[in-house]
Amino acid sequence: MIQQNKQSLNELFKQTRLNNQLSSSEMADQLKISLTTLSKIENGLRQVDAETLLRLMQLFNISPSLEIMEDSNKTSLPTYINSNYVKKTLDQMHLIMHRLPKLRTESFKGNPLKEMVVDELPVLITKAFQLDKNDYKITGSIGKGQFAEIPWLCVFLKDITKSATKGYYIVFLFSADGKSVHMSLNQGWTFFHNKYRTKVARKKIQVAAQTLKRELLLNENEWITGPIDLQAHGILAKGYEVGNIFAKQYFLNDLPNTIQFKEDFYTLLQSYNEINLLRGKRSVDEFTESLLLIEDGLFIDEDEEDDFNINVQKELITVDNEVDVSQENDAKEARQPAIQKVGKPKYTRRVKVAADALKKADYKCALDENHITFTNKSSGKPYVEAHHLIHMSAQGDFEYELDCIENIASLCPTCHRLLHHGANHEKERSIEALYNKMVDGLSNKKIYLPLPELKKLYQID
Repeated sequence: MIQQNKQSLNELFKQTRLNNQLSSSEMADQLKISLTTLSKIENGLRQVDAETLLRLMQLFNISPSLEIMEDSNKTSLPTYINSNYVKKTLDQMHLIMHRLPKLRTESFKGNPLKEMVVDELPVLITKAFQLDKNDYKITGSIGKGQFAEIPWLCVFLKDITKSATKGYYIVFLFSADGKSVHMSLNQGWTFFHNKYRTKVARKKIQVAAQTLKRELLLNENEWITGPIDLQAHGILAKGYEVGNIFAKQYFLNDLPNTIQFKEDFYTLLQSYNEINLLRGKRSVDEFTESLLLIEDGLFIDEDEEDDFNINVQKELITVDNEVDVSQENDAKEARQPAIQKVGKPKYTRRVKVAADALKKADYKCALDENHITFTNKSSGKPYVEAHHLIHMSAQGDFEYELDCIENIASLCPTCHRLLHHGANHEKERSIEALYNKMVDGLSNKKIYLPLPELKKLYQID
Protein backbone atom coordinates (compact mmCIF):
# COMPACT_ATOMS: atom_id res chain seq x y z
CA MET A 1 0.00 0.00 0.00
CA ILE A 2 1.10 3.58 -0.62
CA GLN A 3 1.90 5.13 2.75
CA GLN A 4 1.16 8.75 1.94
CA ASN A 5 -0.71 11.32 3.97
CA LYS A 6 -4.32 10.17 3.75
CA GLN A 7 -5.71 13.70 3.56
CA SER A 8 -3.38 14.66 0.70
CA LEU A 9 -4.52 11.69 -1.35
CA ASN A 10 -8.10 12.53 -0.52
CA GLU A 11 -7.54 16.00 -1.96
CA LEU A 12 -5.61 14.64 -4.94
CA PHE A 13 -8.37 12.30 -6.12
CA LYS A 14 -11.24 14.66 -5.38
CA GLN A 15 -9.46 17.71 -6.84
CA THR A 16 -8.59 15.78 -10.01
CA ARG A 17 -12.21 14.75 -10.49
CA LEU A 18 -13.56 18.23 -9.90
CA ASN A 19 -10.91 20.00 -12.00
CA ASN A 20 -11.85 17.78 -14.94
CA GLN A 21 -15.58 18.20 -14.18
CA LEU A 22 -16.18 14.46 -14.06
CA SER A 23 -19.07 12.88 -12.23
CA SER A 24 -18.20 10.33 -9.56
CA SER A 25 -19.33 7.47 -11.79
CA GLU A 26 -17.26 8.74 -14.74
CA MET A 27 -14.18 9.03 -12.56
CA ALA A 28 -14.68 5.55 -11.12
CA ASP A 29 -15.06 4.08 -14.61
CA GLN A 30 -11.84 5.71 -15.80
CA LEU A 31 -9.93 4.46 -12.76
CA LYS A 32 -11.52 1.00 -13.11
CA ILE A 33 -12.70 0.97 -9.51
CA SER A 34 -16.16 0.89 -7.96
CA LEU A 35 -18.07 4.03 -7.06
CA THR A 36 -18.01 2.94 -3.41
CA THR A 37 -14.22 2.62 -3.48
CA LEU A 38 -13.85 6.09 -5.01
CA SER A 39 -16.16 7.55 -2.39
CA LYS A 40 -14.11 6.02 0.42
CA ILE A 41 -10.85 7.26 -1.11
CA GLU A 42 -12.13 10.79 -1.53
CA ASN A 43 -13.42 10.85 2.03
CA GLY A 44 -10.18 9.54 3.49
CA LEU A 45 -11.71 6.24 4.56
CA ARG A 46 -9.51 4.00 2.42
CA GLN A 47 -5.84 3.88 1.48
CA VAL A 48 -4.90 3.92 -2.18
CA ASP A 49 -3.22 0.95 -3.78
CA ALA A 50 -0.27 1.56 -6.10
CA GLU A 51 -2.12 0.46 -9.25
CA THR A 52 -4.99 2.94 -8.76
CA LEU A 53 -2.60 5.77 -7.93
CA LEU A 54 -0.48 5.05 -10.99
CA ARG A 55 -3.57 4.95 -13.21
CA LEU A 56 -4.65 8.35 -11.86
CA MET A 57 -1.24 9.85 -12.66
CA GLN A 58 -1.18 8.42 -16.18
CA LEU A 59 -4.74 9.37 -17.06
CA PHE A 60 -4.46 12.96 -15.86
CA ASN A 61 -0.74 13.62 -16.34
CA ILE A 62 -0.09 14.24 -12.65
CA SER A 63 3.42 14.68 -11.38
CA PRO A 64 4.67 11.84 -9.15
CA SER A 65 5.42 14.48 -6.50
CA LEU A 66 1.76 14.14 -5.43
CA GLU A 67 1.43 17.88 -4.99
CA ILE A 68 -2.21 18.81 -4.68
CA MET A 69 -3.49 20.41 -7.83
CA GLU A 70 -4.49 24.05 -7.49
CA ASP A 71 -7.66 25.47 -8.95
CA SER A 72 -8.34 29.17 -9.33
CA ASN A 73 -11.96 28.67 -8.31
CA LYS A 74 -11.19 26.64 -5.18
CA THR A 75 -11.96 28.49 -1.98
CA SER A 76 -10.08 27.34 1.09
CA LEU A 77 -12.11 25.52 3.71
CA PRO A 78 -11.66 26.44 7.36
CA THR A 79 -8.98 24.42 9.13
CA TYR A 80 -9.94 25.30 12.71
CA ILE A 81 -13.34 25.16 14.38
CA ASN A 82 -14.12 26.97 17.62
CA SER A 83 -16.15 24.51 19.70
CA ASN A 84 -17.17 27.18 22.20
CA TYR A 85 -18.86 29.23 19.46
CA VAL A 86 -20.38 26.10 17.93
CA LYS A 87 -22.15 25.58 21.26
CA LYS A 88 -23.21 29.24 21.32
CA THR A 89 -24.58 28.88 17.77
CA LEU A 90 -26.72 25.92 18.78
CA ASP A 91 -27.95 27.80 21.84
CA GLN A 92 -28.85 30.79 19.66
CA MET A 93 -30.82 28.63 17.22
CA HIS A 94 -32.67 27.06 20.14
CA LEU A 95 -33.51 30.52 21.48
CA ILE A 96 -34.75 31.71 18.08
CA MET A 97 -37.04 28.69 17.66
CA HIS A 98 -38.30 28.97 21.24
CA ARG A 99 -39.20 32.66 20.97
CA LEU A 100 -40.24 32.77 17.30
CA PRO A 101 -44.03 32.10 17.67
CA LYS A 102 -44.48 34.79 20.34
CA LEU A 103 -42.17 37.41 18.83
CA ARG A 104 -44.02 37.22 15.50
CA THR A 105 -47.14 38.48 17.24
CA GLU A 106 -45.34 41.65 18.32
CA SER A 107 -44.41 44.78 16.36
CA PHE A 108 -41.93 44.26 13.52
CA LYS A 109 -40.04 47.47 14.23
CA GLY A 110 -37.43 46.97 16.91
CA ASN A 111 -38.36 43.30 17.31
CA PRO A 112 -35.73 41.25 19.22
CA LEU A 113 -35.96 38.58 16.52
CA LYS A 114 -34.02 40.85 14.16
CA GLU A 115 -31.16 41.19 16.61
CA MET A 116 -31.01 37.42 17.13
CA VAL A 117 -31.20 36.37 13.44
CA VAL A 118 -29.72 39.32 11.55
CA ASP A 119 -27.10 40.66 13.98
CA GLU A 120 -26.01 37.93 16.37
CA LEU A 121 -26.34 34.59 14.53
CA PRO A 122 -24.09 35.57 11.56
CA VAL A 123 -21.31 36.55 14.00
CA LEU A 124 -21.63 33.26 15.87
CA ILE A 125 -21.55 31.18 12.66
CA THR A 126 -18.50 33.09 11.40
CA LYS A 127 -16.59 32.58 14.64
CA ALA A 128 -17.71 28.99 15.14
CA PHE A 129 -16.39 27.82 11.78
CA GLN A 130 -13.69 30.45 11.27
CA LEU A 131 -15.18 31.48 7.92
CA ASP A 132 -12.92 33.82 5.96
CA LYS A 133 -14.81 37.02 5.19
CA ASN A 134 -12.89 37.30 1.91
CA ASP A 135 -14.51 34.04 0.78
CA TYR A 136 -17.86 33.93 2.55
CA LYS A 137 -20.72 36.30 3.23
CA ILE A 138 -23.14 35.48 6.06
CA THR A 139 -26.52 37.23 6.06
CA GLY A 140 -29.72 36.74 8.04
CA SER A 141 -33.25 38.02 7.43
CA ILE A 142 -36.62 38.08 9.18
CA GLY A 143 -38.32 40.09 6.41
CA LYS A 144 -38.44 43.64 5.10
CA GLY A 145 -41.01 45.91 6.69
CA GLN A 146 -42.97 42.89 7.88
CA PHE A 147 -42.21 39.38 9.05
CA ALA A 148 -41.23 36.87 6.41
CA GLU A 149 -42.94 33.52 6.69
CA ILE A 150 -39.56 31.83 7.09
CA PRO A 151 -36.69 33.58 8.93
CA TRP A 152 -33.37 32.52 7.43
CA LEU A 153 -29.61 32.83 7.59
CA CYS A 154 -27.50 32.24 4.47
CA VAL A 155 -23.84 31.36 4.07
CA PHE A 156 -22.81 32.59 0.62
CA LEU A 157 -19.62 31.61 -1.19
CA LYS A 158 -18.80 34.92 -2.82
CA ASP A 159 -17.46 33.25 -5.98
CA ILE A 160 -20.96 31.89 -6.60
CA THR A 161 -23.42 34.42 -5.23
CA LYS A 162 -24.03 37.09 -2.61
CA SER A 163 -27.81 36.89 -2.80
CA ALA A 164 -30.48 34.30 -1.99
CA THR A 165 -32.25 35.09 -5.27
CA LYS A 166 -29.86 33.10 -7.47
CA GLY A 167 -27.03 30.61 -7.36
CA TYR A 168 -26.33 28.19 -4.53
CA TYR A 169 -25.82 28.59 -0.81
CA ILE A 170 -26.07 27.02 2.62
CA VAL A 171 -29.14 28.29 4.41
CA PHE A 172 -30.63 27.83 7.87
CA LEU A 173 -34.42 27.89 7.46
CA PHE A 174 -36.53 28.29 10.59
CA SER A 175 -39.91 26.61 10.14
CA ALA A 176 -42.97 28.81 10.34
CA ASP A 177 -44.15 27.08 13.53
CA GLY A 178 -40.77 27.50 15.25
CA LYS A 179 -40.46 23.77 15.94
CA SER A 180 -37.42 23.06 13.75
CA VAL A 181 -34.66 24.50 11.61
CA HIS A 182 -33.31 23.01 8.40
CA MET A 183 -29.66 23.39 7.43
CA SER A 184 -29.89 23.09 3.66
CA LEU A 185 -27.67 23.25 0.61
CA ASN A 186 -30.17 25.15 -1.51
CA GLN A 187 -30.74 27.18 -4.68
CA GLY A 188 -31.95 30.66 -5.59
CA TRP A 189 -35.70 30.27 -6.19
CA THR A 190 -36.12 33.72 -7.78
CA PHE A 191 -33.96 32.73 -10.79
CA PHE A 192 -36.30 29.82 -11.58
CA HIS A 193 -39.47 31.75 -10.79
CA ASN A 194 -38.55 34.63 -13.10
CA LYS A 195 -37.54 32.32 -15.93
CA TYR A 196 -40.35 29.75 -15.81
CA ARG A 197 -43.07 31.15 -13.51
CA THR A 198 -44.38 29.33 -10.45
CA LYS A 199 -45.80 25.97 -11.55
CA VAL A 200 -43.07 25.08 -14.04
CA ALA A 201 -40.35 26.61 -11.86
CA ARG A 202 -41.12 24.16 -9.04
CA LYS A 203 -40.49 21.25 -11.37
CA LYS A 204 -37.35 22.79 -12.88
CA ILE A 205 -35.68 23.59 -9.56
CA GLN A 206 -36.24 20.01 -8.39
CA VAL A 207 -34.71 18.67 -11.59
CA ALA A 208 -31.67 20.91 -11.05
CA ALA A 209 -31.38 19.69 -7.44
CA GLN A 210 -31.56 16.03 -8.45
CA THR A 211 -29.04 16.50 -11.28
CA LEU A 212 -26.59 18.31 -9.02
CA LYS A 213 -27.05 15.86 -6.16
CA ARG A 214 -25.75 13.05 -8.36
CA GLU A 215 -22.49 14.96 -8.87
CA LEU A 216 -21.76 15.39 -5.15
CA LEU A 217 -20.32 12.74 -2.89
CA LEU A 218 -22.65 12.62 0.08
CA ASN A 219 -24.26 9.64 1.75
CA GLU A 220 -27.91 10.21 0.84
CA ASN A 221 -29.07 7.96 3.68
CA GLU A 222 -27.80 10.52 6.18
CA TRP A 223 -29.35 13.57 4.49
CA ILE A 224 -32.75 14.75 3.37
CA THR A 225 -32.90 14.92 -0.42
CA GLY A 226 -35.83 16.31 -2.34
CA PRO A 227 -38.35 18.81 -0.92
CA ILE A 228 -38.27 19.71 2.77
CA ASP A 229 -41.25 20.74 4.92
CA LEU A 230 -41.11 24.23 6.46
CA GLN A 231 -44.76 24.28 7.57
CA ALA A 232 -45.22 27.26 5.22
CA HIS A 233 -47.54 28.30 2.41
CA GLY A 234 -46.01 31.29 0.59
CA ILE A 235 -44.40 31.13 -2.85
CA LEU A 236 -40.93 32.02 -1.56
CA ALA A 237 -41.09 29.49 1.27
CA LYS A 238 -42.29 26.81 -1.15
CA GLY A 239 -39.33 27.71 -3.35
CA TYR A 240 -36.97 26.99 -0.46
CA GLU A 241 -38.72 23.67 0.10
CA VAL A 242 -38.36 22.37 -3.45
CA GLY A 243 -34.91 23.91 -3.99
CA ASN A 244 -33.26 21.71 -1.38
CA ILE A 245 -30.32 19.57 -2.55
CA PHE A 246 -29.19 18.15 0.81
CA ALA A 247 -30.50 19.05 4.26
CA LYS A 248 -30.53 18.13 7.93
CA GLN A 249 -33.55 18.96 10.10
CA TYR A 250 -32.89 19.91 13.73
CA PHE A 251 -35.81 20.05 16.15
CA LEU A 252 -36.34 22.52 18.97
CA ASN A 253 -36.21 19.81 21.64
CA ASP A 254 -33.66 17.59 19.88
CA LEU A 255 -30.75 19.69 18.63
CA PRO A 256 -27.57 17.82 17.67
CA ASN A 257 -24.53 17.84 19.95
CA THR A 258 -21.61 20.07 19.00
CA ILE A 259 -19.63 17.26 17.38
CA GLN A 260 -22.49 16.19 15.10
CA PHE A 261 -23.33 19.78 14.18
CA LYS A 262 -19.69 20.50 13.30
CA GLU A 263 -19.54 17.41 11.08
CA ASP A 264 -22.82 18.24 9.37
CA PHE A 265 -21.91 21.85 8.64
CA TYR A 266 -18.39 21.03 7.48
CA THR A 267 -19.71 18.25 5.18
CA LEU A 268 -22.20 20.65 3.60
CA LEU A 269 -19.49 23.29 3.25
CA GLN A 270 -17.31 20.83 1.35
CA SER A 271 -20.17 20.05 -1.03
CA TYR A 272 -20.79 23.77 -1.49
CA ASN A 273 -17.18 24.24 -2.56
CA GLU A 274 -17.49 21.24 -4.89
CA ILE A 275 -20.31 23.06 -6.70
CA ASN A 276 -17.96 25.96 -7.30
CA LEU A 277 -15.39 23.61 -8.82
CA LEU A 278 -18.01 21.88 -10.95
CA ARG A 279 -19.10 25.30 -12.20
CA GLY A 280 -15.63 25.91 -13.61
CA LYS A 281 -15.42 29.01 -15.79
CA ARG A 282 -19.15 29.21 -16.38
CA SER A 283 -21.31 31.92 -14.88
CA VAL A 284 -23.77 30.74 -12.23
CA ASP A 285 -26.66 31.15 -14.70
CA GLU A 286 -24.82 29.13 -17.37
CA PHE A 287 -24.05 26.39 -14.85
CA THR A 288 -27.66 26.22 -13.68
CA GLU A 289 -28.90 26.10 -17.26
CA SER A 290 -26.48 23.25 -17.99
CA LEU A 291 -28.22 21.20 -15.28
CA LEU A 292 -31.51 21.68 -17.13
CA LEU A 293 -30.43 21.05 -20.73
CA ILE A 294 -32.43 17.88 -21.36
CA GLU A 295 -35.33 19.12 -19.23
CA ASP A 296 -35.45 22.24 -21.43
CA GLY A 297 -35.31 20.19 -24.65
CA LEU A 298 -31.61 20.85 -25.25
CA PHE A 299 -29.02 18.20 -25.99
CA ILE A 300 -25.26 18.62 -26.24
CA ASP A 301 -24.11 17.77 -29.77
CA GLU A 302 -22.15 14.75 -28.54
CA ASP A 303 -25.06 13.31 -26.52
CA GLU A 304 -26.41 9.96 -27.64
CA GLU A 305 -28.39 10.23 -30.89
CA ASP A 306 -30.99 7.79 -29.57
CA ASP A 307 -31.73 9.98 -26.53
CA PHE A 308 -32.03 13.07 -28.69
CA ASN A 309 -34.37 11.47 -31.24
CA ILE A 310 -36.52 9.81 -28.56
CA ASN A 311 -37.21 13.27 -27.18
CA VAL A 312 -37.81 14.62 -30.68
CA GLN A 313 -40.51 11.96 -31.17
CA LYS A 314 -42.17 13.04 -27.92
CA GLU A 315 -42.09 16.65 -29.08
CA LEU A 316 -43.81 15.68 -32.35
CA ILE A 317 -47.05 15.10 -30.44
CA THR A 318 -47.06 18.78 -29.47
CA VAL A 319 -45.85 20.05 -32.85
CA ASP A 320 -48.46 18.07 -34.75
CA ASN A 321 -51.24 19.90 -32.91
CA GLU A 322 -49.98 23.28 -34.13
CA VAL A 323 -51.46 24.84 -37.25
CA ASP A 324 -48.20 26.17 -38.67
CA VAL A 325 -44.64 25.02 -38.29
CA SER A 326 -42.71 27.79 -36.53
CA GLN A 327 -40.12 29.26 -38.87
CA GLU A 328 -37.82 32.24 -38.57
CA ASN A 329 -37.14 33.82 -41.93
CA ASP A 330 -34.00 35.70 -40.92
CA ALA A 331 -30.70 34.13 -40.02
CA LYS A 332 -30.01 34.18 -36.31
CA GLU A 333 -26.64 34.82 -34.72
CA ALA A 334 -25.13 31.74 -33.15
CA ARG A 335 -26.01 31.01 -29.53
CA GLN A 336 -23.28 30.82 -26.92
CA PRO A 337 -21.96 27.32 -26.19
CA ALA A 338 -22.78 25.38 -23.06
CA ILE A 339 -19.28 24.90 -21.69
CA GLN A 340 -18.78 21.32 -20.58
CA LYS A 341 -15.98 19.13 -19.32
CA VAL A 342 -12.45 20.55 -19.19
CA GLY A 343 -13.69 23.88 -20.49
CA LYS A 344 -14.22 22.64 -24.05
CA PRO A 345 -17.11 24.46 -25.75
CA LYS A 346 -20.12 22.30 -26.56
CA TYR A 347 -23.20 23.45 -28.46
CA THR A 348 -26.79 22.40 -27.93
CA ARG A 349 -29.47 21.02 -30.24
CA ARG A 350 -33.08 21.98 -29.62
CA VAL A 351 -35.67 19.22 -29.67
CA LYS A 352 -38.38 21.67 -30.78
CA VAL A 353 -36.46 22.76 -33.90
CA ALA A 354 -35.74 19.16 -34.89
CA ALA A 355 -39.41 18.22 -34.53
CA ASP A 356 -40.40 21.20 -36.68
CA ALA A 357 -37.96 20.03 -39.37
CA LEU A 358 -39.46 16.53 -39.45
CA LYS A 359 -42.95 17.91 -39.77
CA LYS A 360 -41.90 20.26 -42.57
CA ALA A 361 -40.42 17.24 -44.41
CA ASP A 362 -43.81 15.51 -44.05
CA TYR A 363 -42.04 12.64 -42.23
CA LYS A 364 -40.27 11.49 -45.40
CA CYS A 365 -36.64 10.51 -45.86
CA ALA A 366 -34.66 13.34 -47.47
CA LEU A 367 -32.47 10.87 -49.37
CA ASP A 368 -35.36 8.88 -50.81
CA GLU A 369 -39.02 9.64 -50.13
CA ASN A 370 -39.87 6.06 -51.06
CA HIS A 371 -37.86 4.54 -48.22
CA ILE A 372 -40.21 2.49 -46.11
CA THR A 373 -40.02 2.97 -42.35
CA PHE A 374 -42.57 2.17 -39.63
CA THR A 375 -45.29 4.01 -37.74
CA ASN A 376 -44.20 5.76 -34.58
CA LYS A 377 -46.48 4.71 -31.71
CA SER A 378 -46.13 8.12 -30.02
CA SER A 379 -47.03 10.38 -32.91
CA GLY A 380 -48.80 7.97 -35.27
CA LYS A 381 -46.57 9.26 -38.09
CA PRO A 382 -43.89 7.52 -40.17
CA TYR A 383 -40.78 7.21 -38.02
CA VAL A 384 -37.93 9.40 -39.23
CA GLU A 385 -35.00 10.92 -37.37
CA ALA A 386 -33.42 14.37 -37.30
CA HIS A 387 -29.84 14.85 -38.49
CA HIS A 388 -27.85 18.09 -38.53
CA LEU A 389 -26.06 18.10 -41.90
CA ILE A 390 -23.41 20.47 -40.55
CA HIS A 391 -22.63 19.15 -37.09
CA MET A 392 -23.29 21.45 -34.15
CA SER A 393 -19.71 20.80 -33.02
CA ALA A 394 -18.69 23.09 -35.91
CA GLN A 395 -20.80 26.01 -34.64
CA GLY A 396 -17.71 27.89 -33.45
CA ASP A 397 -16.66 28.32 -37.08
CA PHE A 398 -19.96 29.95 -38.08
CA GLU A 399 -21.38 33.35 -37.27
CA TYR A 400 -24.98 32.23 -37.65
CA GLU A 401 -27.06 29.55 -35.95
CA LEU A 402 -26.63 25.99 -37.25
CA ASP A 403 -29.49 24.65 -35.16
CA CYS A 404 -32.16 25.61 -37.69
CA ILE A 405 -34.67 23.74 -39.83
CA GLU A 406 -32.65 24.39 -43.00
CA ASN A 407 -29.68 22.44 -41.55
CA ILE A 408 -31.72 19.47 -40.32
CA ALA A 409 -32.40 16.52 -42.62
CA SER A 410 -35.31 14.13 -42.07
CA LEU A 411 -33.89 10.62 -42.50
CA CYS A 412 -35.17 7.07 -42.20
CA PRO A 413 -33.26 5.08 -39.55
CA THR A 414 -31.18 3.22 -42.15
CA CYS A 415 -29.99 6.37 -43.92
CA HIS A 416 -29.30 8.05 -40.59
CA ARG A 417 -27.10 5.16 -39.44
CA LEU A 418 -25.37 5.20 -42.78
CA LEU A 419 -24.17 8.78 -42.21
CA HIS A 420 -22.77 7.80 -38.82
CA HIS A 421 -21.43 4.32 -39.46
CA GLY A 422 -21.36 3.65 -43.20
CA ALA A 423 -18.38 3.07 -45.47
CA ASN A 424 -16.85 6.28 -46.79
CA HIS A 425 -17.86 5.76 -50.41
CA GLU A 426 -21.50 5.23 -49.38
CA LYS A 427 -21.46 8.15 -46.94
CA GLU A 428 -19.97 10.40 -49.59
CA ARG A 429 -22.83 9.80 -52.04
CA SER A 430 -25.43 10.52 -49.36
CA ILE A 431 -23.68 13.67 -48.18
CA GLU A 432 -23.48 15.00 -51.73
CA ALA A 433 -27.19 14.31 -52.26
CA LEU A 434 -28.19 16.06 -49.03
CA TYR A 435 -25.87 19.00 -49.73
CA ASN A 436 -27.36 19.60 -53.17
CA LYS A 437 -30.86 19.44 -51.72
CA MET A 438 -30.18 21.70 -48.71
CA VAL A 439 -27.54 24.19 -49.90
CA ASP A 440 -30.03 26.89 -50.98
CA GLY A 441 -31.81 26.79 -47.63
CA LEU A 442 -28.48 27.03 -45.82
CA SER A 443 -27.52 30.04 -47.93
CA ASN A 444 -30.77 31.75 -46.98
CA LYS A 445 -29.68 31.42 -43.36
CA LYS A 446 -26.22 32.82 -44.20
CA ILE A 447 -24.59 29.45 -43.64
CA TYR A 448 -21.92 28.82 -46.23
CA LEU A 449 -19.74 25.70 -46.42
CA PRO A 450 -18.18 24.24 -49.58
CA LEU A 451 -18.91 20.58 -50.21
CA PRO A 452 -15.25 19.48 -49.77
CA GLU A 453 -15.22 21.09 -46.31
CA LEU A 454 -18.48 19.40 -45.40
CA LYS A 455 -16.96 16.03 -46.33
CA LYS A 456 -14.06 16.72 -44.00
CA LEU A 457 -16.52 17.07 -41.12
CA TYR A 458 -17.51 13.49 -41.89
CA GLN A 459 -13.83 12.50 -42.08
CA ILE A 460 -13.98 11.98 -45.82
CA ASP A 461 -10.98 13.44 -47.68
